[in-house]
Amino acid sequence: MKPRVVTVKGKPHLVIMAYSDYVELLESKGKKATFQTKIDTPEEQPPAEVHRNLKKGKSPLKAWRLYRDLTQAALAKRAGVSTATISLIENDLRPGTIDTFKALAKVLKVPAKVLMGS
Repeated sequence: MKPRVVTVKGKPHLVIMAYSDYVELLESKGKKATFQTKIDTPEEQPPAEVHRNLKKGKSPLKAWRLYRDLTQAALAKRAGVSTATISLIENDLRPGTIDTFKALAKVLKVPAKVLMGS
């Protein structure tokens, strides 16, 4: 794919090019290409369903679990933690460990800090 230049008010604004060409360009400058998903960026807003559940007072863990359409039992099995642990964290009866949040975050596909409310 040949790079295309997008102009705004007659001035170059964006370049559209194949990802492989982008990687090659960076590597020729001694840099490594990286890719970051939007959910990792601080300005990214959670999906509307998650936001609504957070506004209703649900814990971040419960809001994301419901968004991913998982029961406590299903999430527990996939994350390798007990259903009781998930229930206690969701109901703010136990804080949860870093390792627990990392395991839950991996299944829910969000950064652990999001589930910890940070």
